[in-house]
Amino acid sequence: MILDIDHLALCLDSYDEGNNFLSSIGYKCTYSIKEKNNIKTKKLFLEKFSSTHDFALYNLENSFGIEIINHKNCVHKKARIIPKFENGNLNINKYSKKIIDLLSDCIKREETDSNKKMIFNKIIFKTNSIIQSEKFWICLGFNKINENTLEFSSIFNKKKYQIILEEDKEISELKLDYHGFNCIAFISNSIEEEKLKLQKENYFVSDIEEISIKEKKLNLFFCRGPANEIIEIISPKIN
Repeated sequence: MILDIDHLALCLDSYDEGNNFLSSIGYKCTYSIKEKNNIKTKKLFLEKFSSTHDFALYNLENSFGIEIINHKNCVHKKARIIPKFENGNLNINKYSKKIIDLLSDCIKREETDSNKKMIFNKIIFKTNSIIQSEKFWICLGFNKINENTLEFSSIFNKKKYQIILEEDKEISELKLDYHGFNCIAFISNSIEEEKLKLQKENYFVSDIEEISIKEKKLNLFFCRGPANEIIEIISPKIN
């Protein structure tokens, strides 16, 4: 069973600058690891595979966790996942061109209240088939709440996350080393069952691999959806 959304993966040209940006808007770093050995299954989801990578996980109350990753390669393509940062005083013009390029065309300012605490629990996902994408996200625990909008509720704390689907017939491919947000990671207590369920729907899934983060062992696999969505399923390893 899928229990929660762990994070969105974020790939930027400047790893250090991305870390500074997240800290400046209120995100707190949970861990930061450099030169970690990469897992082989990622080769299928990267433009260019590196044997090591850097990553750091950031969290903010009532918002998506963000894992910023340095894959030693960052390819610029048309954005597929567009963040909706709401509320707070987010003035992106004070940041570098690289950060502005990521955010300038995607913050929905009409819903912003600078007097309220920032929240980031909604994304826009561009797809060439809303029907197929809806089916994919529903398979992962989302529920359709209105036209083109799906919502996921965490089992742990009832936090709610939304995906707003927008049709775009000229979407680009999506890979883990493409600039910007590119993958959603879920937490499950039954990783084998999740893999089997996705396989039965004819979605492409990788092998399950084991990793360790701060002495905590995890199993994970990646899946590609019908509109080139990439998701990651993570489960604590039980001995």
